[in-house]
Amino acid sequence: MTSDGGGLVNAARRPVIGADRVARFILGIAGNVREGQRLEPVSVNGSTGLALYDGDRIAIVISFTVQQAKITRVDFVLAPDKLPR
Repeated sequence: MTSDGGGLVNAARRPVIGADRVARFILGIAGNVREGQRLEPVSVNGSTGLALYDGDRIAIVISFTVQQAKITRVDFVLAPDKLPR
């Protein structure tokens, strides 16, 4: 799992490797979702992903790489310059 904050927002500085560590990381940050924020499925580079909306603004885009029916990679994009308006 990687995250890209573009140096502007807080993100993991190193990749998180291993299914158990990725799951624990995601569960740990899931508690940070605030009232008024919501997750919605979106298309990310032609594949299914998730967008975390903060009101009408996309705050995070999460993309998944799937191989043989398993998620093999998760990428978080938090950098405001890289997110759609």
